[in-house]
Amino acid sequence: MAEPAQNETEPAGGSRGLKMENLQNTLATFGNTKDYSASNIEALTATLEGVSAPEIIAVVGSATAIERGASLALAIKFNTAMPFRWDKCQYREISDNNKIWEPVRRKTTEALKAAGHPNPAQFIARVREQNAKIHGEDVSKPDGGKNRTPYVRFTEELGKLYVFGNRPENDEAIANDPYCGKVKVALLTITKCLRDDLGVDLNRYSTGE
Repeated sequence: MAEPAQNETEPAGGSRGLKMENLQNTLATFGNTKDYSASNIEALTATLEGVSAPEIIAVVGSATAIERGASLALAIKFNTAMPFRWDKCQYREISDNNKIWEPVRRKTTEALKAAGHPNPAQFIARVREQNAKIHGEDVSKPDGGKNRTPYVRFTEELGKLYVFGNRPENDEAIANDPYCGKVKVALLTITKCLRDDLGVDLNRYSTGE
């Protein structure tokens, strides 16, 4: 005799799945609260009745996996819409590819902000990284520089600052920094150091090398 079909309205995982879903919603409420009055904290405390600390921690891990999955899903979607290496496009790059990618990046940043994401630039960086993995690139961190020559260390570390300073998703953070003027001067100095003093072709940073 065939087993009865599962109730389609029941969340995946049955009652446990329902509890996890409710807990996720509860924690989202906690994350959005701006009211730390005694009465509100008391009300929030009541919503945690029957919830253990390990269960809360499990949701934190689940949220991390969900964000990682979302970044991979977006990379896949972007690849479908843009059949080129959009993750290699850099700020102020003059190319047909960047003319397509930049509006997508901007709209994604705006959507993430509207959804309440605390760091859209970091999320977009994860999407870029996921696409690099899709293309078989090794995105693991270097060995801490133990075997790097001073020249390599300078070009790599200054290169990271150069890329950070020129990525459009970081424009707002730089503009809102109280030391914005000094940061912009430092970026000009870093650019000159890489190009003129170290003899680096700055295009290497646009190709992700």
